[in-house]
Amino acid sequence: MKKFLFILLACLFVGGCTIGMGAGTGGRNGGVSIGASTELNAGNPDKRRELKLPAKVKVKQKAMMRKHMQTLSDITRAISENDLQEAGTLARDRLGWNEKEEKKCKAVSEKTNEPEFLELGMAVHTKADELSKHAFAGDKDKAILALSELINRCNGCHKVFRH
Repeated sequence: MKKFLFILLACLFVGGCTIGMGAGTGGRNGGVSIGASTELNAGNPDKRRELKLPAKVKVKQKAMMRKHMQTLSDITRAISENDLQEAGTLARDRLGWNEKEEKKCKAVSEKTNEPEFLELGMAVHTKADELSKHAFAGDKDKAILALSELINRCNGCHKVFRH
């Protein structure tokens, strides 16, 4: 199982790996290449919408995204060690949808006049709640699937927006 999780993460995080996703849906359709999603290949301009935020807010938001990435790593480790209770706690407490996350996503959405940011943010955080539910229920396979879909939803937002 550890080998499977390692291969899963390698495919999801190595540049150029194709990830099947629909923005915010975690579906299998519309495969998107990480490299192509930012259109940095062949000198093409980045066509994602810029989140026009003050520099200090961008720094804070990027730090928060790095924390989210660390949480994904911690969840993956917990699942690989068969510690589904820990995986569920991490998903719920660090990534789950709650008033604090709603407030942060709403603030960015309103500051940037990008209502889709709130929708995509909510999709990410509610998928973390689903992952938590499966982990607490002891369903490792569904927890792994939810983790994959969660990562796809993260990528769905990054496919649409940039700083």
